[in-house]
Amino acid sequence: MINQNQTYNIWNQEYIKETPNQQHRDQQILQGAECVQKLKELMDAMDKVEPLYQETVLRQMIAAIVAHNAKNQQKGDPYVHQYSR
Repeated sequence: MINQNQTYNIWNQEYIKETPNQQHRDQQILQGAECVQKLKELMDAMDKVEPLYQETVLRQMIAAIVAHNAKNQQKGDPYVHQYSR
């Protein structure tokens, strides 16, 4: 049986316009969740580094983040947050 909403949405222009946007949002939410998981894994890996070396690792991570941010700013990435400057 065909869902009446699905049939109606074939003709609903607002639905047609919003569907790609919703798919994009859903994809971005999944990408964000993946980033958070990888960050947790990174922090777990850092816990394995002896405390004497953790500050060095943290400084290297910050340097990598700054370099990545600078690369995105050069590309004119509109999603680089204002606080990252």
